[in-house]
Parts: sequence; structure tokens; C-alpha cells
Amino acid sequence: MPRRDPLAFAAALALALGGAFAGCRCQGPGEAGGGAPAASSARLPAGIPVSASVIASVLNPFHAPRYEGPLGTVAGVVRVEGDAPPPLPGARALPAGCNAAQSAYRHYFRKGPQGELADAIVGVTDYPGYLLPRGDAVRASIRECAYSARTYTLTFGQRLEVANEDPKERYLPRLEGARHISQMFAMPGGDPVRLYPTEPGRYALVDDLNHPWLRADVFVLKYPAHAVSRPDGTFRVEGVPAGKVRVHAGHPAIAEGTSREIEVKAGEEAKVELTLTYRAPPAASSSAPGPARPGPIVR
Repeated sequence: MPRRDPLAFAAALALALGGAFAGCRCQGPGEAGGGAPAASSARLPAGIPVSASVIASVLNPFHAPRYEGPLGTVAGVVRVEGDAPPPLPGARALPAGCNAAQSAYRHYFRKGPQGELADAIVGVTDYPGYLLPRGDAVRASIRECAYSARTYTLTFGQRLEVANEDPKERYLPRLEGARHISQMFAMPGGDPVRLYPTEPGRYALVDDLNHPWLRADVFVLKYPAHAVSRPDGTFRVEGVPAGKVRVHAGHPAIAEGTSREIEVKAGEEAKVELTLTYRAPPAASSSAPGPARPGPIVR
């Protein structure tokens, strides 16, 4: 597959969800290289009510060989420069006891004192063969009236589990854009609520129990080498095939993404810093930017 260098996050994401932008640089059998084998515990995810054959056809449409060569880690930080993030509508009306919500949902995106960007998606692509994700579920939690992140990434085949860590408050999480028959309450200290995205795409994690500010973007991708930056902008993607790869970064609130080619060495950590640029829209076009439209975006 040819290498790609997407300049716009939205375009790169559409390609990723539609299959033209995949993680692997597909090769024939025997070309994946030798060395330390990939973790044997990796298997096809089985976290959603979709057949294994469908999941396999989405994650590996070109029937590439599974990568069994040496692995390394990609880690670093995502920063943002340019205009300051505008305030989100309704931020001042959040309940007084919701300290985490006051911090998480105050602005259009979360930016640290040195430009550290939280909730950015980092993806590693252009490696040989294909990789399997580890685990059937990705965990999200609610504490002090806020989701633990404003962006989550899953690999197709994984489910999202939402746990309530607040001592008294109840929540009713819903994955907007996904099909569901019934909803389950997230009770204090109770079992996590399981949500099932049955298509690759973009969703919104919301709450239907009087917490309208609770919202997070959820991206279900077709390759497993991805992560989301923490509040300090740092990220870590483990299990990356050794060799030259491309690291992409983007954010749901920022139009343009960025990417860099780096080299990953077996058993080592490759450091990379990625910087996005935010330009506020003209005041005449919108009083304040709103969240991106949820629901699967499949090309």
C-alpha cells in the first residue's frame, strides 16, 4: 500500500474509517521480518455482537500476514499552538460539586500551560503486515460528573465499558450513533455499562440522565496502533512493528492534523513530538464552536 501523509485530520479520519487509510503496509507472506515474535496473547477482538468473520474482514481486508517481527514503542507529546480555545456554551452553569466537569468542559479543547493538548488521537501506520488488538474492551469512567477523557479510541471489535466512580450520582450513558435496544444505568460502584459500536466510525458518548454537558468523541478504527493523549499531552503506543512508520496526530476540535515519519527500533521507545495549529473561526460565522456531528462516518 502506498504511504500517505494526510494534512487534514477530518480527511485522514474519513479515509481511516473507510478502509483506504489502513495501519498496515501490506506485503506478501515472508516479508514481515524476523526477530522477537509479537505477543502471542493477541487475538481477534470479540467484544461486540458481530461475527468473527466480519471483524476479520474489516481489520484485514487485504488478507495480509500477521506481523510476527520485533516490536517497539512510540511515545511522546502532542501540543497545540495558535489561537486560544474558546469557552464552551454552558460551562459556567455546571453544578458546584462537579470539580472535574468544571475543568474538563470549560473550553472547546483542553490545553496545558506549555501547549500540551489533551484528547488528541495518535495513530501509527505504514508498518508491514497487520496487527491484532489486545483485549475486548476499552474502559471509560465517570468521576465528579466528567468522563475520564473527551476522546476515546477503539479498534473495531472492541466494546466500550463505562464505570461510575461517583459515590452518589447515577448516570445513563449512551453511545450516540450506535444501535441499541435498551439502556442500563451506571450505578455508583456498580458494574460498568457495556456499549457496542457495531460499525467502524465516529460516535458520541453522552448521558441521558440530566447531565447534558457529559460528552466524549468515540472513534472506532480499523487498526490497533492508536492512543489518546492524556491531560498533559503525553501518549504511548506499545507493540509497534520495528522499522519506519508514520505517526499521525489529530483532534476532533481542530481541523488540521499532522504526521511524521520515524524509525522504531526493537525493544526501544521512539520519542516524537507532534504539534497542531488551531485557528478560531471568524466571530461572524459562529458565536462559539460546537461539537462535531456524531454518528458513524463511513466512506
